[in-house]
Amino acid sequence: MSEEIKNFNFSFAMAAKSKEGLQEQLDNLTARIEKIIDHFTINDMPVLKFILNMNPSRDELKKLSKALDRLSDLV
Repeated sequence: MSEEIKNFNFSFAMAAKSKEGLQEQLDNLTARIEKIIDHFTINDMPVLKFILNMNPSRDELKKLSKALDRLSDLV
């Protein structure tokens, strides 16, 4: 399983094609995120936009989700 790579064939055409595919995936993901951000507002304020500008980690967002779920039951 630990074979050494002795030859590596590189193709600019294949690299460009891979880049296009990755860019398309990134654009789709960005569109999905924007749709979620724009859809959810509190008093017409896009609250999620402010939260995401703080650059939270996945774990922090999960904690926030749980905290809001618990808080919603109390409020």
